Amino acid sequence: MPQKEQIPPEFFIRIDNPPLFRRTLLEASKESIDALKNYDRFRDIRARKIELVLKLKNIVKEITMLLDRLKSDLPTTEVRAKIKEKSNNSSKNRKNPTQLKKTAKK
Repeated sequence: MPQKEQIPPEFFIRIDNPPLFRRTLLEASKESIDALKNYDRFRDIRARKIELVLKLKNIVKEITMLLDRLKSDLPTTEVRAKIKEKSNNSSKNRKNPTQLKKTAKK
């Protein structure tokens, strides 16, 4: 003969201060709701960030493409080589920091 499931006896617990317990329970529920709202706001911000990063990547790709097109359309000149020579000469004329210390001591 199958045994019947034994139903545990019901226990009642006395709450000493019911209004305080309800208030505490309500405050905990409010904090939980606030945490869920903050998490939802965080997810929205994360999604917005991903959208903006993708938009930025597309803009950078477009800028790179336009710069490449500009470089290919511009005529080639030797101006760039002259600028490099000037920058090399100007760096030779500068004093080293060690030379500056020696002149300051004199």
